[in-house]
Amino acid sequence: MTIAEAHIDLQLGLDKIGSSSPELGVEEADLWLNKAQLRYIKTHYGINNLYQKGYEEIQKRREDLKALIKTKYLKPVSLETITIGSLATLFDDKDFTTAAVDKYMFFVKVQVNTTKNGCTGDFELKIIDQDKVERIKTDPHNKSRSYAPKGYYEDNSIYIMSPDFVVNNIQITFIKYPVSVRYGTKYYPATTDINFEISEHTHDEIVQLAVSLITENNMSQRVQTITIPNSNVE
Repeated sequence: MTIAEAHIDLQLGLDKIGSSSPELGVEEADLWLNKAQLRYIKTHYGINNLYQKGYEEIQKRREDLKALIKTKYLKPVSLETITIGSLATLFDDKDFTTAAVDKYMFFVKVQVNTTKNGCTGDFELKIIDQDKVERIKTDPHNKSRSYAPKGYYEDNSIYIMSPDFVVNNIQITFIKYPVSVRYGTKYYPATTDINFEISEHTHDEIVQLAVSLITENNMSQRVQTITIPNSNVE
């Protein structure tokens, strides 16, 4: 669905509601479509996003969001027994020479390259709950190891517990923020159109969600308009 088609479907959806539905300007329609797109992604990813409960539950969700799945690198910063990778700065390459333009939204998985005693390998990072961090740090039978690294999420960064090994690079797979759609050729002055990059079969659902959000917003405004005068009645 092109952005032009999305605008048509959005207005048709509003027209079906009745005469009270608003006539949207182009920029306002874009605003609601982008709000709906973000709401759709958050809903389909799942509420417990860091620990992968929701996104991996069913095949449909994987298909819905696959166009937004990216794999990039984090630059490791070693601090004694912890290695930190900031999610604010992503790189396209493991040499950290090219900054990525994609912006991190939701976690999928992390793979780390580690070295200990001359042995190097790639291993998937196990993300743990915050309340288990201190116990794992002090438990010799459950500690983070070079071949079974453990870490946690904090302050928009991945913290890898690396007590006796080196983390060479951090590869993260994530759901990125989608581009904001724009019916730019209808703007004044005109600019370029930007279409959805999320999977095409989701477009109808996003438009219908935009209709619902607009309707909810209008109902809320009407309730406020009625409530304010009533509050003055003795």
